[in-house]
Amino acid sequence: MGSRQYQRNDRQRQRSIRSRACEGQSHGFRRSKLNSLPVLGRIFERSFRSKVLISLRKDRNSLDESLPDADHGNMTISEKDRRRYEARAKIAKAMAHPSRLFMLDLLQERELCVGELTEAVGADQSTVSKHLAVLKDVGLVSVRKEGALSYYNLQCGCLDGFFNCMETVLLTDLTMRRASVE
Repeated sequence: MGSRQYQRNDRQRQRSIRSRACEGQSHGFRRSKLNSLPVLGRIFERSFRSKVLISLRKDRNSLDESLPDADHGNMTISEKDRRRYEARAKIAKAMAHPSRLFMLDLLQERELCVGELTEAVGADQSTVSKHLAVLKDVGLVSVRKEGALSYYNLQCGCLDGFFNCMETVLLTDLTMRRASVE
């Protein structure tokens, strides 16, 4: 068997293992890419998942009013809420990469061109441009062209609070892990 054939079979085997890992999970969140996400991405996804569940619990009263004889074991979500959570998940997915988080952190301070971001991140210009395109697609950044240069700026000012929340989650998790070891 040739080297290319072996690599193709290995990729197919890995896809099969990942897809089998996703089957039978009842919580509704796909986890096929969870193991390939960087550590911050996994932490963010875990945090996002818990915030969605907390939000659903807070909305229980409004759901109870809209559903006759609501059974809490069989909660349903409206189509409008489902679209809202899908949009939130899209933003969370766009942010689930350390380089993108770093770029967002840099863009909080001032507008930067692709060259400046490339130098700061330490990646190829094409890679940084792809990351910026992902962030732009979900509306986190906007672009301004000036001649041959593209300048990016942050579209929302609330990321500082989000980053503080992530740091709190990390510190809480670290404290809990240390306490369980001692």
